[in-house]
Amino acid sequence: MKKFVALILSALVCTSPVYAYADDSNETPPIDLVGDSDENSSVDDSNETPPISLVDDSTEYIQFTMVNESELWVSGLTESVENLVIPAYADGLPVVGIDSYAFMDYSNSIKSAVIPETVKYINEGAFSYCSNMESLTISNGVEYIGELAFSGCSALENVTLPESVLKIDDHAFNGCDNLQSITIQNPDCEIFAFDYTIYGNNAVIYGYDGSSAQKYAEFFNKNFKSLGKSPVEVNVYDFEIPYENKLISLMNDYDASYNSLVYWLYDLDKDNTPELIVKTGASEADYALSFYKYQDNTVSLIDTMSGSYSSLYVDIDNNQLCSVYGHMGNGGIIWLSSDGNSVSDEKTVDTVYNEETGEYVDSSYGNFKKLDSAYSQITDDVWEELDMSLIKNYVPDVNINGSDIIIPSDTLGDVNNDGVIDANDASAVLSAYSLLSTSNYKFSDEQVNTADVNGDGAIDANDASAILAYYSYLSTLPSSDTPISIKDYINQ
Repeated sequence: MKKFVALILSALVCTSPVYAYADDSNETPPIDLVGDSDENSSVDDSNETPPISLVDDSTEYIQFTMVNESELWVSGLTESVENLVIPAYADGLPVVGIDSYAFMDYSNSIKSAVIPETVKYINEGAFSYCSNMESLTISNGVEYIGELAFSGCSALENVTLPESVLKIDDHAFNGCDNLQSITIQNPDCEIFAFDYTIYGNNAVIYGYDGSSAQKYAEFFNKNFKSLGKSPVEVNVYDFEIPYENKLISLMNDYDASYNSLVYWLYDLDKDNTPELIVKTGASEADYALSFYKYQDNTVSLIDTMSGSYSSLYVDIDNNQLCSVYGHMGNGGIIWLSSDGNSVSDEKTVDTVYNEETGEYVDSSYGNFKKLDSAYSQITDDVWEELDMSLIKNYVPDVNINGSDIIIPSDTLGDVNNDGVIDANDASAVLSAYSLLSTSNYKFSDEQVNTADVNGDGAIDANDASAILAYYSYLSTLPSSDTPISIKDYINQ
């Protein structure tokens, strides 16, 4: 979070205040521009935007800071304000954020606040200790609620977070002692995995069935009431918050022997719930791998092993995790498996450093792909924020040959499930491939099994090409001949 704030502050191009009304209406009142035109038109060698001062007859002011010459952030108040209405636009520019601790100087005066749809970011501590604020309206458009954003707002009783909210950060609603309810309308909203993120004496968390709100409430033993079935597909996985909590705990409880943390997710025991694999240590020579299993809402350590000079790869042909190690030109590949209670070495081969590829994996032993990982540096006084993207975007590996889902051979390639394999199926694969590359779009299990026609574990243009080739083969096959399956056609 602090890195994000620093990035925003570094982009500020105007430090002079900009003022606008704060009143009880949603309308932005007329604003008169005043200033010295000669001064503003002067040319110098700096990149600073000339100061802008917006004044009106009101004694209640909101102060802004301009960012990137095209957006405004609320940076503070110059007078006490009871009914704070943040305008969507000021001087023709959109108000897109509320800066860190913006209202700290006049926090006790605010009794109500309205945040418009143009605001995307409510930064760290923006409304912290607004202890008299009884009413809060957050419009659909806000995406991020920062650390401590509403901490100490002890008079708040009811809060609704619209579907636009993507993340609620650490301690965001801590100390909201009179909070009766908080409604989280986005079922996939990322909620910082800590007890004090939402902490009120008797607060009820409202959310959809299976949502992150429900997962959060259940994990931290908070009151939850369902809004019913989600209107959109819920992509929150059961293990998400507990694994986040485990990683945060590891970071907070590190000792002198740790200076970094690397983690991976992989379904070792093929039960559709991945194991969390964490590598920690003070130097490459003494790294250790720890394997955590999530079951019954609990994260348990199931095994440890040396992780010195190692990285994790997947043997794509066998859909199996491998630890690849190497040092001073010599290395090896260890094939790993798990029964859910421990991790075992199935096979080990020795390898040498390949100067062309820069790796210790040897293609003669299989088709290997490096497993995606996330990394955080830990020091005595600061550590980097954990990258939770592996957990947020995790899609279970599907092994067609070993899957519990049995797909009839005559449906392989029929991606749109219309009973025939043709150019429409190839088009469906290409469209999905584009979405997979640019968003959190996910195939269903059935689509995965029908679309990955070449069986390489990925859904991409190669599958579309194979489907088109098979369609061409079917189109030119004499009617007297019996067509072979797409799988047999590809294997020829």
